[in-house]
Amino acid sequence: MSKAMQSLQPHEKIVAARITLLRQYPFWGSMAMKLKPIPLSEEEAKKTMLMPTMGVDVYGNMPYNIEFVRKLSIDDLVFVMAHETMHLALEHLTRKGTRGEGPWNLSADEAINLLLKQEISIPKWALQHEQLKDKGTEEIYDILIRMSKGKAQNMGLRNKNGTWRKPMDNHTYSQGGKGKNKGKGGGAGNKPSPFFKQGMKKLNPRTMIKDAAVFAKSQGHMPAGMERLFQGLLDPKMNWKELLRKYFMASIPQDWTYTRPSKKSISAGFYMPSIIKKEINIVIGVDTSGSISEDEYAQFLSEIYFMCKSVENLKATVITCDAAIGDVIEIDNSFDPTFMKGRGYGGTSCKPVFAWIEKEKQNNIKLLVYLTDGYIDAPPTMPTFPHIWIVTKNGTTKFGAQEKGGIVIKMEGTTENDRDWRN
Repeated sequence: MSKAMQSLQPHEKIVAARITLLRQYPFWGSMAMKLKPIPLSEEEAKKTMLMPTMGVDVYGNMPYNIEFVRKLSIDDLVFVMAHETMHLALEHLTRKGTRGEGPWNLSADEAINLLLKQEISIPKWALQHEQLKDKGTEEIYDILIRMSKGKAQNMGLRNKNGTWRKPMDNHTYSQGGKGKNKGKGGGAGNKPSPFFKQGMKKLNPRTMIKDAAVFAKSQGHMPAGMERLFQGLLDPKMNWKELLRKYFMASIPQDWTYTRPSKKSISAGFYMPSIIKKEINIVIGVDTSGSISEDEYAQFLSEIYFMCKSVENLKATVITCDAAIGDVIEIDNSFDPTFMKGRGYGGTSCKPVFAWIEKEKQNNIKLLVYLTDGYIDAPPTMPTFPHIWIVTKNGTTKFGAQEKGGIVIKMEGTTENDRDWRN
């Protein structure tokens, strides 16, 4: 540590560490800027903290022991502050449940440090057992609990007398307060945060992560490890069938009638009109080029069947096309895929389908759905009607449709809930 840094007061070192995080590690720096530093004397820290070092609560309060910070180098303080932000981002404060406080805190520290190690230099005294790499906090906790007393001691997780080693920080404050504040912070958790004050609002970890990712990308430094970890949060994918159904429903013309009142309104004591859903006319393009496998073509037919069965009053024109139009088939809810001919083996182009629409429909259609593997040309012009491209799982989405106003959806997309982005 330079002489200039040595002469900094603890609160000045906190400021310097946050600036360093913003410059060198903007993802964690952005989250650190949301924390409210609270200086504590060593005596105060021992009274209010499990480990008199530094901690966070769900409101973003960051209490710190003045003497602890005084002894740290700026590099170590940068690590400690990034470590604290990750307790919030990974929701360690609310995931503990009924687990033992000691091993849970150690498990959380291990999980965080092994993640930070990919990007930030961390001190030797921080827990970082490589055998626990790529494991979630709950998984590490179960491992620690299963370990024998001797093995735990060998890993440095238990003291010689058998007690659990204390973590580097204290992060298990819940949202409530003590005394006059008790119960006003809301909800259950671990021990109440002594730093809660009336009117404080909990930080939203998901919002923190999204904001941090936007800031880090704007600085050109989004950690790859964090992007993978939070992928489900930063790049959520709605199930493509649900998304397609929404577009269908939005395209269906609707009217109202009192001749047949709404059953729901009658049961509630009101007389309200029911909705009349008129027919929807769409075009379904099917890529039958040589790059489409038999399995993909079969999947196309099954998806057309799905569309017909899931949307009432559907009238659709199915057009098969490779480099030229093959079949043009009018279908409705009674579509039978067994009547469709086998696929072609020619080149790939969507232009014949758009030319057919312009000639036969005068572009007067509600919706075009095009099933393809993406190895196809883009629409020749900007269509005046909505067009959705459903691309096979192993296909490409980089064929220029989005630049022409198209919506591109990958098959077998996952929802945000299918992934646990917390570690």
